[in-house]
This record gives sequence, structure tokens and C-alpha cells, in this order.
Amino acid sequence: MDSTIQTYVDHLDSLRERIKETIQDLTAEDLNWSPSLTETNSAYILATHIAGSESMWVHEIIGGIDVKRDRDSEFQAKGTTTNELVKRIESTAEISRKILSGLTRADLEQSRKEPFRRGGGDISVHGCLLRILEHTSEHLGHLELTKQLLKQR
Repeated sequence: MDSTIQTYVDHLDSLRERIKETIQDLTAEDLNWSPSLTETNSAYILATHIAGSESMWVHEIIGGIDVKRDRDSEFQAKGTTTNELVKRIESTAEISRKILSGLTRADLEQSRKEPFRRGGGDISVHGCLLRILEHTSEHLGHLELTKQLLKQR
């Protein structure tokens, strides 16, 4: 695998490990608890959304797989065990690694349709990978803060 692509894979793997470490000791009640602030989410929702976003950016936009993502349902998700989340994170990672391992350095410069830009537009594969790293990092921070607030309640 190209060293630049391997760096992306390694960073995504590291972020996923931190997500799994953050949720590993949470009960069902903990997983579904959210701070009583507007626009905050439970650990379960955050982890579900992170996996959904990775599927969209890596599997669909980069890999060309129609994932039929239902983003709105990610923000309604509830669950009873961390095992459910870990399985989703790991299955998402497995597909992402397969897609990314098939890329070349030249592929990083290819254009893809930007899903959130008004009026359309393109983004490079490199840009897609930066987007998912940024997005995952941001929500990992939310997840860690949610856990801190949970433990302080």
C-alpha cells in the first residue's frame, strides 16, 4: 500500500480504537444518555453517526458503493450493548481498509462529487479522506466529553 494511503488508514484505525476505548465500559443506560443541553447526543448516537459518516465518505464517495445511508436515523439510534457498536465500527473499518488498500497515490487526486456543497462541485479523494479524519476527530471529542459529563452526573 502507498505510504500516504497507509497513513490515512493508520489514523482512521487509531481514531476507531479511541472510540472503542471510550465506550467499552458503558452500560446500556450510559450509552443512551445524553446531556440535557440542546443539540447534544448520546454516546450511542455519536458512535453510530461516526460509522455512518465513514461509510458515506469512504465506501460510497471514494469506493462507489451505494450504502443507502439514512443520516437522520443515526440521530435516533439507541442500543443496549457496546458490542453492537463495536461490530458496526469494525465492519465499517474492514470495508474501508479494503477500499483504501486498492487505491494508488494517483487515485488520491481523482475528483468525486462533493455531497454537501451547494450547487454541486468536486472534491479530491485526498480531500474526502481529510474530511472523514476531521469529522471523526470532532465527534470523538464530543463522545469523550459526553462520557465525562455522564460520569459527573
